[in-house]
Amino acid sequence: MQPQAATHEAGKQCSGMSATAISDFLPPLELPSQSSLDAGERSAVLNSLLGSDQDITMAISDAAVGASAYWRSAEDRRFVRPSTVDQPHGRSWTDYMTETQKALALEMDAVARVMCSLRTRCNAVTHVNRLPPEVLAHIFGLLQELVPLSDPRTQAETAYEWLQVTYVCRHWRSVVLGCPRLWSRVLLNFGSEWAEESMRRSRMVPVCFRCTLTKKKQIYVTSLLRQHLSRVRNLDVEWDYRDIERDIHCLCSAAPVLEKARLAFGPWLGDGETLPWLPSDLFAHTAPCLSYLGIYYFHFTWSSLNFTRLTHLQVIKFDKTASNAGQQGLWDVIEALSQMPALEILFLHLALPSIPLASPQAVYPHAHLPNLRHLFLWDLVAESAILLQHVALPLTARHDITCILDVANGA
Repeated sequence: MQPQAATHEAGKQCSGMSATAISDFLPPLELPSQSSLDAGERSAVLNSLLGSDQDITMAISDAAVGASAYWRSAEDRRFVRPSTVDQPHGRSWTDYMTETQKALALEMDAVARVMCSLRTRCNAVTHVNRLPPEVLAHIFGLLQELVPLSDPRTQAETAYEWLQVTYVCRHWRSVVLGCPRLWSRVLLNFGSEWAEESMRRSRMVPVCFRCTLTKKKQIYVTSLLRQHLSRVRNLDVEWDYRDIERDIHCLCSAAPVLEKARLAFGPWLGDGETLPWLPSDLFAHTAPCLSYLGIYYFHFTWSSLNFTRLTHLQVIKFDKTASNAGQQGLWDVIEALSQMPALEILFLHLALPSIPLASPQAVYPHAHLPNLRHLFLWDLVAESAILLQHVALPLTARHDITCILDVANGA
C-alpha cells in the first residue's frame, strides 16, 4: 500500500526547520474500515477530523478494504501458517526455533515502526498539530520561561523539565529540536555534553550562559566562554573557588550582543585573603548593548567600566580592604559614572575606594545622571559625601543612603 501524502500549508516554520508544513512533515492518516461509506460520507469524516479547510486531502489506496481484512491478508502473504511447518531437515528443532525467533523479532520491530507511523498519522490531524510550527515553538518558549532561573545552584534539576514535550509526539519533538531559540539557554551545571549540545542546536542565535563555576567545571566552561562570548546575550557566572585570576581572563574578548552580565565570587575569604580582580580590559571594552552589570565581591578598576549604555549598575563588596585606595580611585568612580548618562538604578555597597585621612584636598570631576530613578548607597561617611557632592541626580530620584563610621580610623 502506498498512501499519498496530504498537503496543507500550515504557515512558515520557525528558523532552522527543514519541513514547510505539518502535513509535509507527517504522513497522511489512513481511516479505519470505511467500506460502508460513500465518497461524500468519507469526505465528511475527514472534515470532522481536520476542520473545514478545502485544501486538506487524505487518501487510502483502497478504501473498500477494511483495516482488519487488509492487515490479515498482509500477514497471510508474509508468513507460512504454523500448521504447515514441518520438522526441518538436517537441523535440530532448537536451531530452527532460534533462527525463526530471530526472523520474527525483525518482523515485530518492523510492525512496531508501522505502529509509530500510524500514531504519527493520528496525531497529525489533532487541532493542536495544525498550528504553525513557529506558534508551537513560541508556546514551548513560554513553558520554558516558567522555570525560575534565579539561583543557578538550585535550578539544574528542573531547568529542562519543559523538554518533556518532546515525548508527546514526533511533530512536537521535531519543532523543539529544530528551533534554535529554544536551545539558547546554556545551563552549564549539566556538564559539558549538555552545554555543547545546546550550543550546537542554538546555531547562531544569541545565548544565555548560567553557571556556578567550580574547579571541576573550570576547563570546559572557560573554554566555552572564550570561544562563544561574542554570542552571549545574558551572562551569569559565579566562581565558587579561589585562584581564579587565570580563568577570569575568558572575559577579555568582545561581547557585541551582551545585554546583561552578573559576575560573582562565591568563597568566603579568611584573614589575610583579598578579593580577586576583574581584568582591566573586561569584555575588551566592547559591549555596546550592555544595559545591566552586577559585580559581586570583586575588585576592579572603575576605568574598565566604560559601558555608556548601562541602565543598571550594581556593585557589592563585604569590606574595603585593598580596594583602589586613594583620591585617584574615587576620582575614577565619578569619572566612570559621568560616562553612564543612561543609568536608572545605581546600587553601591562598600564599593567606593577609601580616602586616607591625611590626604590633601583634591579636585574631583562632576557627573550628571539625568535618568537616575533609584540610588542605593551604603558606605563610609567621607566617601559617600564626596560622591553625593559631585554627582547630580534628578529631584525625583529615590535615595536609600546609609553612611557608616570608620571607628578604627577615627572617621
